[in-house]
Amino acid sequence: MDIDGKLRPLYLLRILREQTDENHKLSTAQLCKLLKDEYGIDTFRTTIKTDIEVLQQAGYSIEVTRSSQNLYNYTEREFDTQEITAMLDAVLCSKIITHGSREQIAGKLTRLAGPFRTQELKRNWINRELDVQDKEQIAVIVDTINEAINKRRKIRFRKFEYNVKKERNNNPYVPLGKIRVAHVLEMEPADITSWQQWLTSRGSVQLFEQVWEPVIRWDKNDIVDHYSGVTFTNEERNAVKKALKQRGVDMRAEEMRGEYNHRAGVWSYGNEGTMLFGNCLRMKYTVDENTKAITFGKASLYAKPGNREMNATLLEMDKAALSSHITRDNDVALTDQALSVFSAAQISSLLNLAIENEATHCTARLLDYKNSHFPEFAEVNEFSLDW
Repeated sequence: MDIDGKLRPLYLLRILREQTDENHKLSTAQLCKLLKDEYGIDTFRTTIKTDIEVLQQAGYSIEVTRSSQNLYNYTEREFDTQEITAMLDAVLCSKIITHGSREQIAGKLTRLAGPFRTQELKRNWINRELDVQDKEQIAVIVDTINEAINKRRKIRFRKFEYNVKKERNNNPYVPLGKIRVAHVLEMEPADITSWQQWLTSRGSVQLFEQVWEPVIRWDKNDIVDHYSGVTFTNEERNAVKKALKQRGVDMRAEEMRGEYNHRAGVWSYGNEGTMLFGNCLRMKYTVDENTKAITFGKASLYAKPGNREMNATLLEMDKAALSSHITRDNDVALTDQALSVFSAAQISSLLNLAIENEATHCTARLLDYKNSHFPEFAEVNEFSLDW
């Protein structure tokens, strides 16, 4: 088997890659001599020409300058000089790569540019060695963190203190002071608006659902009759109950009082009752005997402004009330005050509900409100709560 004949094109490609570039070329005679000196392969001039044509057909960028002695050079480089320079700078100024590793990586990067650009790519970085005992371990840690991020795995960190002798104190590090998370109920309205605009403009997904929970400013006298006359179907009532349960609020109907008919031997109940919302709100209601829909009456409050349970209750009740009005295309109920507690994404959700139910008046009203109050906001569904 002619092994030399099979290896010759590969050796020829290596010589051209390592010893030629755009400005440096090798003749046929020089290539024959290099194959003989470096690899012990005797080659004819016509064989060089044939091997070069094979390499060109395989897709390698080899340029031929026609003359009495044809000249050849390899022109394609994976990275240009500017790109290699940028990578060299990044490696040589890195504070987590050891000195030996930096030199090895820099050498490999320099060779990518070809044999005649070493001086051109010479960098003059002076990188102070890190005051760390095991620098190689830093690179391992960085790779581990990167792998965990790519695999969407959790990482647990433990921080320790070291004394001046580099001896580790095995007691976990405890930071001084406290880190505090402010709930939206403790923030001013202007601050809430600023945070919403800042997050929305960057398309960021909220980190804490409660940070995006609308804050409802209310007065006791306003709430007493706020829901009087509001009607929920059985389906709408169950939806509110489910939503409040997710927020930790128990919505339940107080047991109705009944009268026992001794002659007939049965209990009879009226159509009036009381709905309880956690420990913050009670509301009278009546039941339609035919449709089983409930219509609310006066409310009694047991919470103070700023109460989380009350805020969640009012939010879900307002949303359900507005949704009920929208399905009936009652745009009169969509006042600026009623809509002001909702974010841009939640207004979009109400708008979609109006469109789905072909509620033309409510659709026009919600479009006008969204365009006037949130003209710069695009759809950012990540900020809407589970409706």
